[in-house]
Amino acid sequence: MKGQRILAIAPHTDDIELGCGATLHNLKRHNISKIYCQAYSHIYKHPEDQTTTIDLADEWEYALGVLNIDDHSLYNFPTREFEVYRQEILQKLCDTDKVYKPDLVIVPCRKDIHQDHSVITREAIRAFRKSSIIGYILPWSMGSEAMNPQLYVPVSEEDIEAKERAWHCFKSQSSRSYNGKIRSWAQTFGSQIGADYAEAFEVIRWIL
Repeated sequence: MKGQRILAIAPHTDDIELGCGATLHNLKRHNISKIYCQAYSHIYKHPEDQTTTIDLADEWEYALGVLNIDDHSLYNFPTREFEVYRQEILQKLCDTDKVYKPDLVIVPCRKDIHQDHSVITREAIRAFRKSSIIGYILPWSMGSEAMNPQLYVPVSEEDIEAKERAWHCFKSQSSRSYNGKIRSWAQTFGSQIGADYAEAFEVIRWIL
Protein backbone atom coordinates (compact mmCIF):
# COMPACT_ATOMS: atom_id res chain seq x y z
CA MET A 1 0.00 0.00 0.00
CA LYS A 2 3.06 2.24 -0.09
CA GLY A 3 2.20 5.56 -1.73
CA GLN A 4 -1.47 4.76 -2.17
CA ARG A 5 -4.24 7.31 -1.81
CA ILE A 6 -6.86 6.24 0.72
CA LEU A 7 -10.30 7.79 1.10
CA ALA A 8 -12.19 7.04 4.33
CA ILE A 9 -15.86 8.05 4.31
CA ALA A 10 -18.00 8.75 7.38
CA PRO A 11 -21.76 9.05 6.92
CA HIS A 12 -21.67 10.93 10.25
CA THR A 13 -18.73 12.44 12.10
CA ASP A 14 -17.28 9.77 14.43
CA ASP A 15 -18.02 6.78 12.14
CA ILE A 16 -14.52 6.39 10.71
CA GLU A 17 -12.89 6.93 14.10
CA LEU A 18 -14.93 4.03 15.48
CA GLY A 19 -14.81 1.87 12.36
CA CYS A 20 -11.21 2.20 11.17
CA GLY A 21 -9.42 4.76 13.34
CA ALA A 22 -6.68 2.39 14.47
CA THR A 23 -6.02 1.25 10.89
CA LEU A 24 -5.72 4.84 9.66
CA HIS A 25 -3.38 5.69 12.52
CA ASN A 26 -1.27 2.61 11.77
CA LEU A 27 -0.92 3.61 8.11
CA LYS A 28 0.05 7.18 8.98
CA ARG A 29 2.45 6.04 11.71
CA HIS A 30 4.35 4.00 9.11
CA ASN A 31 4.07 6.78 6.50
CA ILE A 32 2.50 4.29 4.09
CA SER A 33 -0.39 6.20 2.55
CA LYS A 34 -1.94 9.61 1.98
CA ILE A 35 -5.30 9.64 3.71
CA TYR A 36 -8.26 11.86 2.90
CA CYS A 37 -11.45 11.75 5.01
CA GLN A 38 -14.99 12.86 4.24
CA ALA A 39 -18.03 13.14 6.51
CA TYR A 40 -21.53 13.72 5.17
CA SER A 41 -23.33 14.92 8.30
CA HIS A 42 -22.12 16.73 11.40
CA ILE A 43 -25.37 17.75 13.09
CA TYR A 44 -26.44 15.07 15.57
CA LYS A 45 -30.18 14.78 16.16
CA HIS A 46 -31.35 12.97 19.25
CA PRO A 47 -33.35 9.93 18.01
CA GLU A 48 -36.14 10.56 20.54
CA ASP A 49 -36.17 14.36 20.37
CA GLN A 50 -35.48 15.69 16.87
CA THR A 51 -35.47 19.28 18.14
CA THR A 52 -32.28 18.56 20.13
CA THR A 53 -29.23 19.00 17.89
CA ILE A 54 -25.47 19.09 18.47
CA ASP A 55 -22.85 20.27 15.98
CA LEU A 56 -19.92 17.80 15.91
CA ALA A 57 -17.76 19.66 13.36
CA ASP A 58 -15.17 20.93 15.84
CA GLU A 59 -14.99 17.60 17.65
CA TRP A 60 -14.34 15.87 14.32
CA GLU A 61 -11.50 18.29 13.54
CA TYR A 62 -9.84 17.41 16.86
CA ALA A 63 -10.30 13.68 16.26
CA LEU A 64 -8.73 13.82 12.78
CA GLY A 65 -5.79 15.69 14.27
CA VAL A 66 -5.21 12.84 16.71
CA LEU A 67 -5.13 10.38 13.79
CA ASN A 68 -2.81 12.68 11.78
CA ILE A 69 -5.11 12.73 8.75
CA ASP A 70 -3.75 14.57 5.69
CA ASP A 71 -6.92 16.34 4.52
CA HIS A 72 -10.67 16.24 4.91
CA SER A 73 -13.98 17.66 3.75
CA LEU A 74 -17.27 18.00 5.59
CA TYR A 75 -20.84 18.12 4.25
CA ASN A 76 -24.10 18.41 6.14
CA PHE A 77 -26.89 16.27 4.74
CA PRO A 78 -29.77 15.76 7.19
CA THR A 79 -29.24 12.81 9.50
CA ARG A 80 -31.46 9.79 8.75
CA GLU A 81 -32.57 11.40 5.47
CA PHE A 82 -29.69 10.46 3.14
CA GLU A 83 -32.01 8.47 0.89
CA VAL A 84 -33.83 11.70 -0.03
CA TYR A 85 -30.51 13.25 -1.08
CA ARG A 86 -29.06 10.14 -2.71
CA GLN A 87 -28.38 11.77 -6.09
CA GLU A 88 -26.61 14.77 -4.53
CA ILE A 89 -24.49 12.46 -2.39
CA LEU A 90 -23.59 10.40 -5.45
CA GLN A 91 -22.48 13.56 -7.25
CA LYS A 92 -20.24 14.55 -4.32
CA LEU A 93 -18.67 11.09 -4.41
CA CYS A 94 -18.18 11.20 -8.19
CA ASP A 95 -16.56 14.63 -7.92
CA THR A 96 -14.23 13.27 -5.24
CA ASP A 97 -13.27 10.38 -7.50
CA LYS A 98 -12.35 12.76 -10.33
CA VAL A 99 -10.22 15.00 -8.12
CA TYR A 100 -8.66 12.60 -5.62
CA LYS A 101 -8.58 9.31 -7.60
CA PRO A 102 -8.35 7.06 -4.52
CA ASP A 103 -6.71 3.66 -4.75
CA LEU A 104 -8.68 2.42 -1.73
CA VAL A 105 -12.05 3.61 -0.41
CA ILE A 106 -13.22 2.70 3.11
CA VAL A 107 -16.96 2.88 3.82
CA PRO A 108 -19.45 1.17 6.18
CA CYS A 109 -19.88 -2.51 5.32
CA ARG A 110 -22.86 -3.53 3.19
CA LYS A 111 -24.61 -5.30 6.08
CA ASP A 112 -24.73 -2.15 8.20
CA ILE A 113 -28.42 -1.57 8.95
CA HIS A 114 -28.28 2.21 9.52
CA GLN A 115 -30.17 3.86 6.65
CA ASP A 116 -27.60 6.64 6.11
CA HIS A 117 -24.69 4.21 6.19
CA SER A 118 -26.26 2.00 3.53
CA VAL A 119 -26.82 4.97 1.20
CA ILE A 120 -23.17 6.02 1.44
CA THR A 121 -21.94 2.50 0.72
CA ARG A 122 -24.28 1.87 -2.21
CA GLU A 123 -23.41 5.14 -3.87
CA ALA A 124 -19.68 4.77 -3.21
CA ILE A 125 -19.73 1.43 -5.05
CA ARG A 126 -21.25 3.25 -8.01
CA ALA A 127 -18.92 6.26 -7.85
CA PHE A 128 -15.53 4.61 -7.30
CA ARG A 129 -15.52 2.00 -10.05
CA LYS A 130 -11.72 2.00 -10.41
CA SER A 131 -10.95 1.76 -6.68
CA SER A 132 -10.68 -1.09 -4.23
CA ILE A 133 -13.42 -0.77 -1.60
CA ILE A 134 -13.59 -2.24 1.90
CA GLY A 135 -16.28 -1.84 4.54
CA TYR A 136 -15.60 -1.13 8.21
CA ILE A 137 -17.67 -2.94 10.81
CA LEU A 138 -19.60 -1.04 13.49
CA PRO A 139 -20.85 -3.86 15.75
CA TRP A 140 -23.77 -1.95 17.27
CA SER A 141 -25.13 -1.19 13.78
CA MET A 142 -25.30 -4.83 12.65
CA GLY A 143 -27.02 -8.05 13.66
CA SER A 144 -24.74 -10.71 15.10
CA GLU A 145 -25.36 -12.95 12.09
CA ALA A 146 -23.85 -10.26 9.84
CA MET A 147 -20.40 -10.27 11.47
CA ASN A 148 -18.42 -12.02 8.77
CA PRO A 149 -15.15 -10.14 8.07
CA GLN A 150 -12.93 -11.08 5.13
CA LEU A 151 -10.07 -8.72 5.98
CA TYR A 152 -8.30 -8.15 9.30
CA VAL A 153 -5.75 -5.43 10.02
CA PRO A 154 -3.56 -6.13 13.09
CA VAL A 155 -2.98 -2.92 15.03
CA SER A 156 -0.74 -2.01 17.96
CA GLU A 157 -1.37 -0.74 21.46
CA GLU A 158 -0.27 2.69 20.18
CA ASP A 159 -2.90 2.56 17.44
CA ILE A 160 -5.65 1.55 19.86
CA GLU A 161 -4.69 4.34 22.26
CA ALA A 162 -4.86 6.84 19.38
CA LYS A 163 -8.28 5.49 18.38
CA GLU A 164 -9.49 5.90 21.96
CA ARG A 165 -8.14 9.46 22.11
CA ALA A 166 -9.81 10.30 18.80
CA TRP A 167 -13.13 8.95 20.04
CA HIS A 168 -12.81 10.87 23.31
CA CYS A 169 -12.67 14.08 21.25
CA PHE A 170 -16.41 13.54 20.74
CA LYS A 171 -17.37 14.71 24.21
CA SER A 172 -20.95 15.27 23.09
CA GLN A 173 -21.27 11.53 22.40
CA SER A 174 -19.88 10.23 25.69
CA SER A 175 -23.25 8.79 26.73
CA ARG A 176 -23.55 6.50 23.70
CA SER A 177 -23.94 2.80 24.51
CA TYR A 178 -20.71 1.80 22.76
CA ASN A 179 -18.54 4.25 24.69
CA GLY A 180 -15.68 2.39 26.38
CA LYS A 181 -15.91 -0.68 24.12
CA ILE A 182 -13.26 0.21 21.54
CA ARG A 183 -10.55 -1.92 23.13
CA SER A 184 -12.80 -4.93 23.65
CA TRP A 185 -13.91 -4.87 19.99
CA ALA A 186 -10.27 -4.75 18.87
CA GLN A 187 -9.38 -7.62 21.21
CA THR A 188 -12.26 -9.71 19.87
CA PHE A 189 -11.23 -9.21 16.25
CA GLY A 190 -7.58 -9.73 17.19
CA SER A 191 -8.36 -13.05 18.89
CA GLN A 192 -9.76 -14.33 15.60
CA ILE A 193 -6.33 -13.99 13.95
CA GLY A 194 -4.00 -14.57 16.89
CA ALA A 195 -3.19 -10.88 17.42
CA ASP A 196 -3.59 -8.65 20.46
CA TYR A 197 -5.73 -6.17 18.55
CA ALA A 198 -7.22 -5.89 15.06
CA GLU A 199 -9.84 -4.06 13.05
CA ALA A 200 -12.04 -6.06 10.70
CA PHE A 201 -13.49 -5.25 7.29
CA GLU A 202 -15.71 -6.58 4.55
CA VAL A 203 -14.00 -6.81 1.15
CA ILE A 204 -16.42 -5.22 -1.30
CA ARG A 205 -14.08 -4.91 -4.29
CA TRP A 206 -10.36 -5.60 -4.46
CA ILE A 207 -8.27 -4.53 -7.44
CA LEU A 208 -4.69 -5.81 -7.66
